[in-house]
Amino acid sequence: MGEDTSATILRGTIEPSLNTTLSNSGNYNVGTYTLRYDNFTLTYKGLSNPYGYNIAYSTGTRTVDPKPLTVIYSASDRNYNGNKQAAVTPQISGVVTGDLVGLTQTAEFASENVQYVNGSVVDQAVSISITGKTGADSGNYSISTNEYSVLAKILPKTATLSGSRAYDGTDIIVSSDLTVSTGIADETLQLTGSATVNSKDVNDATHLSDVNSLTLQNSNNGLAGNYTLIADVGSSPFLIVKKKVQLTAEKVYDGKRSLDAAHFGNSLKTGVDGETLTLTGVAQANNAHVINAKNIGNWDTLVLGDGDGDGGLAANYALPAEGDVIVSVLPFELTLEPGSSVTKVYDGTNGSANLPMSFKLENW
Repeated sequence: MGEDTSATILRGTIEPSLNTTLSNSGNYNVGTYTLRYDNFTLTYKGLSNPYGYNIAYSTGTRTVDPKPLTVIYSASDRNYNGNKQAAVTPQISGVVTGDLVGLTQTAEFASENVQYVNGSVVDQAVSISITGKTGADSGNYSISTNEYSVLAKILPKTATLSGSRAYDGTDIIVSSDLTVSTGIADETLQLTGSATVNSKDVNDATHLSDVNSLTLQNSNNGLAGNYTLIADVGSSPFLIVKKKVQLTAEKVYDGKRSLDAAHFGNSLKTGVDGETLTLTGVAQANNAHVINAKNIGNWDTLVLGDGDGDGGLAANYALPAEGDVIVSVLPFELTLEPGSSVTKVYDGTNGSANLPMSFKLENW
């Protein structure tokens, strides 16, 4: 222009073409856009284009590149479940406020089994592969790698113990009284040792109270190291069931089937040292006759009662099955009395074919 142009000002707008799309944050999406020029003016020392210049426009472009993201993964410890799958969480930084961006991925532990060092559970590697980006604005971002590795633990799964046994006066439970369940198909375990139940009595026993003396053993695809035992109602329910007592009955034939407590005499045995019980009521034999009486027909009103003093509790015991109780009916003894006057004609013998006799039923 030949003059000082420092006061020359060019004003106008430069915008992408009308095919522009915006992200949820209001920014231009990744892509290349044709620029559009509009309303440019030239001023000089406050005068609008005093020299009459024409302003010519040439086409330009704007390129928006993906913004790099920083991704940090963490993995959660979990209990053994028979597979390698891991639960991971990505922490994504670099996302513009308002944009919607997420990630999908697969994650696996190096081994499906619990890992130990010197008896303690330790971390193992978790391999992560990003399989894609999600969210309406995900195309505006890039990640430098799809592969990550972090550490986490597989912890022992609680195996469930359950079982029951007959009352024996103690709170000791042996392994043969228990069933162990892994909760995983095709995996079983063996059990050795002993445990204790929370009560020795039938009405109060609900679960194992101490399992520290029990040991899990490998069996049929099940590895003991992948499991642990816990003593509580949910993980180790256990019941004490009533112990059947031993009984026999004996009576002299009286034409009746009834058997009272006296007919059982001292035959009532609990099988537990120091524990006795009482009997009250009446039972019925299967038959009243000597030749046919074999066992109990039904218990009728006969019941067990607590023992005297520190004896047994009836609640811990049950009457045996009727057919398991031997009942003996003894013949009734008849008393024979000869008639008051007996005569015969001498025949060289001491007997008489016509000796009159009477029968006397004692205590009938």
